[in-house]
Amino acid sequence: MPRLKRLCIITQASSAVEIGQGAFQDCLVLEFLSLDGKVSCNNRTEGFMFRIPSLKCLSLGNGIARYFRLESIQHSPLLRKLTLTDNRRRPTRHVEVLNLAAWTWTMPQLSIIELYGRSALAFKFEWIRQCPSLKTLYVDVLKPAMLEPNMEDIAKGPCGERFRTCHLNFPKRKVNTKWLPKILETYCGHLYQLKLTRPSSLFASLDLGMALTATKALNSLEILTIYLGPEPHAPTLLKQHGLARGLYCDRTGKVTWFPYLKLKKLRIENSFDPRECYKQKL
Repeated sequence: MPRLKRLCIITQASSAVEIGQGAFQDCLVLEFLSLDGKVSCNNRTEGFMFRIPSLKCLSLGNGIARYFRLESIQHSPLLRKLTLTDNRRRPTRHVEVLNLAAWTWTMPQLSIIELYGRSALAFKFEWIRQCPSLKTLYVDVLKPAMLEPNMEDIAKGPCGERFRTCHLNFPKRKVNTKWLPKILETYCGHLYQLKLTRPSSLFASLDLGMALTATKALNSLEILTIYLGPEPHAPTLLKQHGLARGLYCDRTGKVTWFPYLKLKKLRIENSFDPRECYKQKL
């Protein structure tokens, strides 16, 4: 199919559609590829690679994302959006490590990365350095190891000049966020909007002091969204870290004015009911 530009395969059939190693190699002008449902790989030991030079948007869902070899994208230098979704509850013994390949190549036009489920476990903040056009990042699950910085890469200095919007979902268990401020300063220093969350089913919140401390060096940040459960010392923490300018409303409905904060918008979502939140445009 040498003239094919868009291909979307979504199947719920009883038998899976299998993708081979040479798939799409003759699709020389293919720009959009989306595979989801019962789409599998015929080589579950080695996974599969795509070589699609004209590809601009790649979306792989459950069934196929688990076999995807991340290094494939270096053969698609025009790629602008990458979405990987793997919502399996349990890992398989096949090719679990292939998504963890080191990202050593530059993707000059990649501007959106979305990683859901087990696909997010491959993420490393160093990827941002290889994507000079990155604008939006969503990571569904942050592994604790992701918050242990690669000091050799951090020593190269800040990056992500075009990086504006980021959503990081922290793991269920408590993690060491000691290096989070330095990580954000290095890779996310130009963010306009940041959202920090935890799985809502836990009814657990992020520590407000941690969130404020971690984002204090982000001079371009205007919108911060976090989940906050019972936090009796919230006004004190806001005053101590001095990050926003305007109102704060705690769970009891008490409103406090902080005229010296820098954020234009602070959104604090109630982790017990995400519909109940305080959102103030400052």
